[in-house]
Amino acid sequence: MVYGLRRFRVESSTGEYLDIEIREEEGVLKARFLDDDREYVIRIISFDEELRQAVLEVNGRRIKISGLQSGIVVNGIPSIVKRIIELIPTSISSEKTTRQKKPIKSTEPGVVVTPIAGKIIDVKVKTGERVSEDTVVALLESMKMVTEIKAGVRGVVEKVYVEKGKTVNRGEKIVKINVREKQKN
Repeated sequence: MVYGLRRFRVESSTGEYLDIEIREEEGVLKARFLDDDREYVIRIISFDEELRQAVLEVNGRRIKISGLQSGIVVNGIPSIVKRIIELIPTSISSEKTTRQKKPIKSTEPGVVVTPIAGKIIDVKVKTGERVSEDTVVALLESMKMVTEIKAGVRGVVEKVYVEKGKTVNRGEKIVKINVREKQKN
């Protein structure tokens, strides 16, 4: 039985990102790298919150993890992890499903709005850029979680209303996309 599913974006010291999905299944955690489907089975052997240390068994091999202000140390070796961002958590269960809050939509055609209040941590598009429905236009951080805000329509970015670091309320404009612009094939 699968109890929970969480996704994380790990930022390396070189600024690269890696997305990881973690599932809890009957006492073990299964971590899967979303870029290449590598999977690891993780058992927590011991955990000391005060010392910020844990002993894990990863695919049968024991490792010691320490969390410090400057980063994470694995078996005494500083790792290349700069920070870990939790993406929108997903809860799945074979016994029940949870109802999702209805997403907020703009009344203006082509205007993308914030689904929740938070802080813009990155704007991914510029004026004049072509976008598809799945293009991420911005990253929004709220309660230590990062939400990808997608265009939802095809077109050309006409106006960007936000900038990195700006705090926004639910329903506030992010970008306007001209959906009448003819698409090149």
